[in-house]
Amino acid sequence: MKRFAKLLATGRPKTVSLVLFILCCVVYLANGQAITSNDNVPASILALNWLDNGIFHFDALRDTYFYNSRPAVPYFFVEAPNGHLTSTYPIGTSIITFPIYFVLWMGLRSVELIQTLLTGVPANLFELTDKASHSNIYSFQKIAATIVASLSVVLFYLSLRLKFISPFVILLSTFIFAFCTTTWMISSQGLWQHGPSNLVVLAIIFTLLKANRATDANPATHARRRTLLVLTGFLCGLLPGIRPTSVIFSFVAVVYAVVIFRKEALYLLLGLPSLLMSACWNFYFFGFDLKYFLVGGYSRFAEGDRSFAEQYYILTWQQFKIGFLGLLVSPSRGLLIFSPITLLALPGAVQLFRHRGKEDEKLILLMTGAAFILFIQYCFFSIWTGGWGYGPRYMTDLIPIIGWLIAYCLDAAFHQWHRFKAGMAILTASSLSLLIGVSLASQLVGAFSPDTLWDSIPYSSTERIWQWSDNQIVRHARGVYSQINHPIHDEDDYLAGIDGSIVGLQNQANKVLPQRFTYVPNRPLQLTAMLQNTGQSPWFGYEAGLRRGLVVVEVRLFDRQNGDRQDASVAGGQSRLYVSEAPQTEGRAIAIGRITTPAQPGRYRMTFALSVLGLGDPPSQSEADIYEVELVVRPRPEIPQE
Repeated sequence: MKRFAKLLATGRPKTVSLVLFILCCVVYLANGQAITSNDNVPASILALNWLDNGIFHFDALRDTYFYNSRPAVPYFFVEAPNGHLTSTYPIGTSIITFPIYFVLWMGLRSVELIQTLLTGVPANLFELTDKASHSNIYSFQKIAATIVASLSVVLFYLSLRLKFISPFVILLSTFIFAFCTTTWMISSQGLWQHGPSNLVVLAIIFTLLKANRATDANPATHARRRTLLVLTGFLCGLLPGIRPTSVIFSFVAVVYAVVIFRKEALYLLLGLPSLLMSACWNFYFFGFDLKYFLVGGYSRFAEGDRSFAEQYYILTWQQFKIGFLGLLVSPSRGLLIFSPITLLALPGAVQLFRHRGKEDEKLILLMTGAAFILFIQYCFFSIWTGGWGYGPRYMTDLIPIIGWLIAYCLDAAFHQWHRFKAGMAILTASSLSLLIGVSLASQLVGAFSPDTLWDSIPYSSTERIWQWSDNQIVRHARGVYSQINHPIHDEDDYLAGIDGSIVGLQNQANKVLPQRFTYVPNRPLQLTAMLQNTGQSPWFGYEAGLRRGLVVVEVRLFDRQNGDRQDASVAGGQSRLYVSEAPQTEGRAIAIGRITTPAQPGRYRMTFALSVLGLGDPPSQSEADIYEVELVVRPRPEIPQE
């Protein structure tokens, strides 16, 4: 271990970079699962689609499992005006990761060839339209995301080496960036746009810092500076096509180059045409219109004459306040909750401002201003929560700059350490260790916890983001603990001991639901079931973070007007209420959840029965244990037109 630490501290940049890359890949892949979203489907299959089918559109996927029996086009695809199915999201991520996918695809086809030669039977290990290949898609996505995130860590390290002298500051800052922020839990786990965006932002900073060190006195370095400026322009052109909101980093980089390098900044323009790769894609699918220059498939989210920005940005003080507090301190989305080490960015910004006259600091200061503006616009974004994900996903875009500010803070503290009194030194070291420990722990439990489905269990709601008792970190920590010390030792005995009854229902207003009630069509209906545990096994609620063994109430709907047929319009014909807390034998409990009422008006029989997630229905359950009510779905009253 000492030799490893010495190597990191004193080794050559190339050697240390390789060690860091391998270390990050090992850690990021160690959990053996991809933590991702359907948002990332197009980015994870675009390269494979072209390599396998020789096409860039997704028409071949119209009748495949990607639609998941949806009646309409999945939100991550869009029917383009030119008649083809394309990606809702920008394609820059696919451009960045194409070399990785090419190597993975070639490796897979090579294995197929070897297997065919050995067995004499044609082998086909991957077919994009075959659901059996879905696991390969997830594996490839995880590998690609891991490589991108690991490369960003290497670039962050190399950039810090250009600025700071202390190996301690450089390596500790790199460790914080790699393992104490969403670089681990977002960038490395799935092909969100954030990972490739951060990689390019860090590459822009690195090339400009290198350009600052290429002096006019040396003809070789002078020529290298021009090459670096061309490369910077190329990177600036890529960035808007990866994540449109990150275009502000490209803008400030161009401004910086013009101010610092003056006429030589023209070389930067030679690389900017890389922007046309994404722009031409948008023009091909959506038509030659400037409104599609960056937006492209995002236009599917616009309604009527309203643009995407008009649809999703709310420019009010109330929205800003909610977004500001939510992105920073909410229990399940707050940056300072998941990565409290980022608090050091504030004193780091002060240190940066004190040295603002230097060329390097001017660059980082401009990038800090861009990150601040990016943060402010997210505060006005109506869906600032970032959808389903672990922690503050949107704040991942700011992490490269926050990492730099933390480095400035650590560097200042390191150089003043000899002035600290013993008590102050101990307090500083303890506080730093605590901040790093909590930040690391939050990422660790997120990565190694089973998929607790916090965003959807017991139901999806913005209000839950503000709850402390069952926030994401707590749920995932319990999930990790349940893997180490699983509370159910024998699943068969546990299921056999499950018994209980449903004694009543309440609505969202905590009013008892009668045996027959009325509601409107196609609307979420929040229900609470009152339960009595009469069996020998304790019940484990959703807060326990288990994948198997949670006690739930299965909800089924039957259409009485059509021969009591099970209604398939509600979550595949069934939904669930999830038991909260863990009552012991003879204890009372509640189960909560939301169902969506049928789209068609009519009379429906709604049944409620105990079940155990992943294990099935209790053997002791009988027809008498099934609770039943009648739901009458009536059309919404027509609003008179004036």
